[in-house]
Amino acid sequence: MLKFFSTFSLAWVFSWQYKYAKPNHPKSFPILQRHGYVKWWSQFDASMAYPEKVREWFKSNPENQKISDPETALFLNQKAQIAAALAGAQSKETLAKHLQQIMQMIEEDKKHKDDPTSSAESSSSYNQNEDDCFGIDLGED
Repeated sequence: MLKFFSTFSLAWVFSWQYKYAKPNHPKSFPILQRHGYVKWWSQFDASMAYPEKVREWFKSNPENQKISDPETALFLNQKAQIAAALAGAQSKETLAKHLQQIMQMIEEDKKHKDDPTSSAESSSSYNQNEDDCFGIDLGED
């Protein structure tokens, strides 16, 4: 986020204040609350953050779009999806089901690496990421 604001010359300040709130019951302790604030400085050109300007910047700086290592990016993507699936398990049965799927995915990946004629993409649901944070879509909205 800091890189975004420094790249597009936008200035903002985030701050917070702590306040005590009165307790609900007379024998309770006071409640400590944190309130956050964002201040935008108007003397800077906020139009630099418009989607068109961001697309132009990425087109003129293509080195910031490339994945440095596609294999590492795929591994990190799979790892994040596995962690999310395991964290979302509500029961032991669901956890066991997710672990079985993960083991099947690992076995499929091993088979694909051993077989030079197979494609690099696996049909596993863990490899299909609609929220790919490593790619940048420069298409129009």
